[in-house]
Amino acid sequence: RYLIEDCKGVDLGGGVYEAFNTTIKIEAYPIGIEAEGFAEAARTEKAKEAADRIGRFLGGRNLVIGVDRMDYSKGLPERFEAVGQLFDDYPETHGRVSVTQIAPPSRSKVDEYRELRQTLDRLAGRINGDYGDLDWIPLRYLARSYEREELAGLFKIARVGLVTPLRDGMNLVCKEFIMAQDEDDPG
Repeated sequence: RYLIEDCKGVDLGGGVYEAFNTTIKIEAYPIGIEAEGFAEAARTEKAKEAADRIGRFLGGRNLVIGVDRMDYSKGLPERFEAVGQLFDDYPETHGRVSVTQIAPPSRSKVDEYRELRQTLDRLAGRINGDYGDLDWIPLRYLARSYEREELAGLFKIARVGLVTPLRDGMNLVCKEFIMAQDEDDPG
């Protein structure tokens, strides 16, 4: 509609349009997850083992989890700054909330991404240095990938799934978080 009404484009039929002195084809490519498959992944032994592993360190604390590839579009520095602000402004969260951010590096050979990694390292260090204690790590930052079943197990025990991209058109983590939840005790 935009091409025709605002750009004086011509509908040639079959999703083909002429606009801006060129011919373009427009199609919809819906995306999603295999919902039942992810729910099943959250019930596997590998999911339970991952949940048990992190559960030993949580000590009953509420888990907030984010899973994003290390990319500038994901807003990870801004997310870390917000986590720091949470602990700065709300001392009652100290020792009660643990944030885990899983961020597998992408394009690690590109300078911009190396700088992003250094920024995240610095911010996590500031938060943990200011607020961490012998028995509590406020921000667990893991720059590596995990298997699907392990992520499903982590999502299952988390109270909050943190998804805050700056620019992103296909973030499916929120759907995975929902499908991993226990119906009787959702995050």
